[in-house]
Parts: sequence; structure tokens; C-alpha cells
Amino acid sequence: MRRRRQREADPERRAELFRCRWLLLKGAERLTPEEQPQLARALADEELRSGWALKEELRMWYQSATPADAEERLSTWEETVRRQGPAEFRTLLSFCRTWRQEILNYFTWPYTNGFVEGKNNRIKAIKRRGYGYRNRDNLRQQVFLSNRVLVASAA
Repeated sequence: MRRRRQREADPERRAELFRCRWLLLKGAERLTPEEQPQLARALADEELRSGWALKEELRMWYQSATPADAEERLSTWEETVRRQGPAEFRTLLSFCRTWRQEILNYFTWPYTNGFVEGKNNRIKAIKRRGYGYRNRDNLRQQVFLSNRVLVASAA
């Protein structure tokens, strides 16, 4: 949404919207006092303010205490998006409808695959770095060494 608004804006506003891209993604509670006025200037645009509020509301949804509360809050959020949400948010509605049960399962079993995704990302980085290894065992040892370093630094 920011990118669309940026393309439509005059050159000065375009530069401002480009510089605030990370502020719009950052959680409201994590903004520094210096960043808050910058965000306020970016949110002078009504459509961006609406999108940012929807994003923050979805972030707060993850703090639902029970699966029933999560389902109710998700339904409320979806209805808000349906009524007044920007087009970029409305495209999420079909995703939410398709994967609704799987999304809500998080509130019953609060586990994610983030750890495994991190490991896969690290292995891919090692493979890129090791492009051209002639011996698969060397690549394998790099992966195991990397995992040991991670485990040792976490302990």
C-alpha cells in the first residue's frame, strides 16, 4: 500500500514515504521518541493511517488469550477489512478463509516452525557459500559445525 501511494505521490512526498517504510512495519510499542513524529508525518495520509491501524490491530490479535477470543477478534478484523480496508488488505481475506482453521490452531497449540525455518535458511546460506565443494562431506561438516556454534552460543 505504501509503495502504491509512493508511486502516486509528488517527488518530495515520494522520498518521505520511501524513508518511512521500516517505521510502518515496526510495532507501535517499539517506536523510539525520534521515530514517532516521522511516523505521524507518514500517517497524514488517511489511507496509510487506515492500513497502519489494521496492521496494528492484527498484531494485537496474536495476543488473544483463548482460541474463542482469537476467532472472534479475527472475524471482527476481517469484517473491518471487508467494510473499509484498502485493496491490499482485502486480498488477505481469501487467504484467511482458506487457512482459517490452521491459523486459529496457533491459539490451541502455540508452536511455530520458526526454528526449523531458521535452520533451513542457515543451511541454504552455507550451500551458497560453499558453492563448488567437490566433497559432500565438507558441506555436511560445515552444516553441523554451524549448528554446533549456534547451540554453543545459545547456551
